[in-house]
Amino acid sequence: MYMKSAKYIFVHIYIIYIILVSKISYAMTSFTILQGTNKPKPQPRQKLPPPGPSAPPALPDLPNVPNDLPEITADETKPSNTDNDEIDFDDLSRRFENLKKRK
Repeated sequence: MYMKSAKYIFVHIYIIYIILVSKISYAMTSFTILQGTNKPKPQPRQKLPPPGPSAPPALPDLPNVPNDLPEITADETKPSNTDNDEIDFDDLSRRFENLKKRK
């Protein structure tokens, strides 16, 4: 007898649990739907600007490459400091002065 009544009570508790879970689920779904309707609607986007030109823009006129390049002497072609990485400032200043004279 106790087994039947315990089983009977368990079934009723389970049915009540199912009903409560379904009502809570429905309430949460309804709340989510109602909450979503109160959100502000975004403004419509403006039209996109017209596309740019399909061809690339024209390049500017560039100066011609000079044909009269300076002559390099045999002394200037040899590296002056092959054994170390030091800079020869005397050689640099002499070459710079030669370039200034040619212009």
